[in-house]
Amino acid sequence: MKRDQMPDNWEPYPSKFSEINKPQSVLREMFNEVEKWFHPNHLEKVFEEFNNQVKVEETDDAYHISVFLKNVEQPNDIDAQFVDGHLRLRRTVQKEAKTNNDQGAMWQSYYEHFERVIPIEKPVRWQNREVRVQKRVWTIRLPKR
Repeated sequence: MKRDQMPDNWEPYPSKFSEINKPQSVLREMFNEVEKWFHPNHLEKVFEEFNNQVKVEETDDAYHISVFLKNVEQPNDIDAQFVDGHLRLRRTVQKEAKTNNDQGAMWQSYYEHFERVIPIEKPVRWQNREVRVQKRVWTIRLPKR
C-alpha cells in the first residue's frame, strides 16, 4: 500500500499506543478533579456554604439559632445538647439501598454528618427551649435567665 493511499486515521502500532494512553488519560482526569477541589475559588465557595448553615442571633431576652439543612422536617431531626455553656448541634443521616435485577445487583449508600458547637455566653433556661422547623430551617430559641 502506498503512502498516499493510507487512511487519515491510520496508526502504525494502534494496540500498543492506545493501551498506554488509557491509564494516562484516566490519571489526568483524576488529577484535574483533585485540582478543582483545591482551587482557591472552590474552597471559598465551600467555606461560604459551611458558614451559611448556622445563624446565631442574640436579643435582650433570648438566643435564636437557625440551622439551614436539606431534608430537615421535624424538630428532633437535629440532636441539640447544652453542656457547660455550649450548644452542641448534631445530625447524622445514613441511607443504604440494594436492588437486584436481571443484570445484577446495585448497592447505593448515602452519608451526611453535621455538627456545630456554639458558645453561649450568658446563662439560659434550657428546660424552656423552643424548637421548630419551618421550610427546611430548624430553629431553637433559648430564653435567657
